[in-house]
Amino acid sequence: MSSTVPDTLQDANGLVRWGGTLSTGGTQTFTNVVVTGTTTTGNATAATMAPNLAQISPLFTITSGAMPTTGSISSGTAFQVSTTEDAELYVPITTDGTNNAATAAVAISSDDVTFSTLYTMSVAAALNTIGAVTLPVHLRVPAGWWGKITVAHASIGTGTYY
Repeated sequence: MSSTVPDTLQDANGLVRWGGTLSTGGTQTFTNVVVTGTTTTGNATAATMAPNLAQISPLFTITSGAMPTTGSISSGTAFQVSTTEDAELYVPITTDGTNNAATAAVAISSDDVTFSTLYTMSVAAALNTIGAVTLPVHLRVPAGWWGKITVAHASIGTGTYY
């Protein structure tokens, strides 16, 4: 069990500074300890509270079964991953092997109108001659937001997200 504790703990003998994480391998008994300040559990609700991981990341929210997929994504067409939770999306991009530079522009939008390009992945023509090269595109999409991947001399595979 791991619990974050306040910076200060006060016991019957005086002030004890504690600046990290209390880790125990089972049940521990503490005697003559007084915790000063406010202690809270659950999701962060006040601006001064640290958020739980699930409040800022979808990491570990799917605990069993196959990961969800996006289905078909068309080049230059907006897609919405999830309307209810943030998603970490991974999409395979495969070059066409035609001795042309291949690119994949990755963009995101909150309103499905105004897109901001986050980055453009490119494969030089010299590398695109050895056959199809598959590279992963990563995109974090907030709940309800839209993504867009625009490719040239490449194809878009099915995205997997969590």
